[in-house]
Amino acid sequence: MSKSVFMQLQMEAGLRASFQEAVERQQRPAAQVLRQLMREYVATQSDAEAVAAGRRLEAVRRAAASVALDAPAVGEAPLKEAPGVSSGDRDLEEMARRQLGWGCCPFGVG
Repeated sequence: MSKSVFMQLQMEAGLRASFQEAVERQQRPAAQVLRQLMREYVATQSDAEAVAAGRRLEAVRRAAASVALDAPAVGEAPLKEAPGVSSGDRDLEEMARRQLGWGCCPFGVG
């Protein structure tokens, strides 16, 4: 490790005393134990984030697959006619007269 930093922590006196006793029993410096704990914590969090990202990606893939399975392919679904329109109506004026029973042209002609 080429660079080191100073870190100041605030904790309960009892926790510090218990920690000091535990590291003395193992005859290890407190700083070494803290570094090890920090490395393990970082590794655990990295693994947890990777797992969570994998779960999110899998959920997106499942959703995309279900949409792809439910949706008909382009050109598969038959075209539906507009309600009340019989096929072959090309003249809007004639269609309006026939469907609505109008005697005159709704478009102002005839």
